[in-house]
Amino acid sequence: MSDQVSERQSPLQAERVRAIFVESVILTEMFDEATALRGNGVTGQVPFDAERLEAHRDEVRAMLAELPEQFRSGWSFLCACHDRDERLWTGLHQDMEQLFQMGTALDLAEKQDFGEMFGIPGLPMPGGMPYFRVKVGEGEERNEGGGSEDGS
Repeated sequence: MSDQVSERQSPLQAERVRAIFVESVILTEMFDEATALRGNGVTGQVPFDAERLEAHRDEVRAMLAELPEQFRSGWSFLCACHDRDERLWTGLHQDMEQLFQMGTALDLAEKQDFGEMFGIPGLPMPGGMPYFRVKVGEGEERNEGGGSEDGS
C-alpha cells in the first residue's frame, strides 16, 4: 500500500499554495473593500482580489480536500501540515495559514470559535491554536467538469 500512496500525485503542494496566494492577495491598503474577499487565518485576516482568487476556486477546493478527514468536522491548525495520506506536505505554518486564508475567503473552510461550543464566545482553544473546518466533501475534488455555479 505504501507504494500506491507514494505514487499518487496530490494537488496539495506548498509551492502551488504560495503561488496562488501571491497572485491573489492584495498587498496595498488601497483596494475596494466592497469587492475584496477576506480570508481568516491564525495571525489575522488578509484581503484577496475576488476575481483572481475565484479563478483558483477549484484548485483551492482540491487542496483543502487533501487534508485529513478530521478537518471535515474541525481540527487543530497544527495538524494541517499532513495530507490525508499522512504525508508531510509542508513544514511551514505560513503555507498552512495561506491555504486556510484562501479557503475561508472562498467559504470552503471556516475558523471555528471553540467557545461557541460551550456557550462562551471568544474562549481560546487549548494551547491557543484555532481549529479549522473544511467544507469540502470526500470525492468533491474529483468532480471535474460538474457544471457551473448556477447549476447549468
